[in-house]
Parts: sequence; C-alpha cells; structure tokens
Amino acid sequence: VHLPRNQLYVMRVSPKTLLEDILQEVCQEKNLDCTKYEMRHPVKLDEKLPLDRRLGDFGLQELTVVSRNSRINSSVSTADIMALQQEEGRSKGCLDSAFKHSRS
Repeated sequence: VHLPRNQLYVMRVSPKTLLEDILQEVCQEKNLDCTKYEMRHPVKLDEKLPLDRRLGDFGLQELTVVSRNSRINSSVSTADIMALQQEEGRSKGCLDSAFKHSRS
C-alpha cells in the first residue's frame, strides 16, 4: 500500500478482502484517521476505489492511500520519477558515446 509522503506499508491479504478492511488496518498501523483518507488506483490516481468492494474486484496487488482533500492530478509518483531518470540516463549514455566518437 502506497501511503502519503512516499511511505509504503506491506501486508498480505486475500483477494476477497474488502478495501475498507485494508484501509482500516493501514490507518491503525500508521496512526492515521480513516475518515481523512481514501483508496485510489495505484496507476490511475484520479480513480477513487469504493471501500465496499474487494481487492480482487480490481485485479490489483497494490493500492494507494491519499488524503481526501489532496490534489492528485498534478502529482508524480516515485515510480514515474525513477522511470524518467532511467530514460535520461540511457539518453545521456547514448549522447556521451556519440560525443566520444566524434572527438576521436
């Protein structure tokens, strides 16, 4: 479960587990007020997940917990940042290689 401030909470649950139960456990463990947080799809952060549904209903293995009054649309996940950095590294590596060949 991805949490605010780039925290992560790992738990084993059945696909039959209600999202409400997952949120309650996460909030209890992390001392968060359940009424102030909601579940979102980990990739489509603008998609709020109904707590009365089961984890298996969405075919997900990860979830994201966000503050109910946070702006999601403009945020970038850690995974997105890491992917961009890797792409930049590959591009830079190609440019460095081309630059070395042109100088010799």
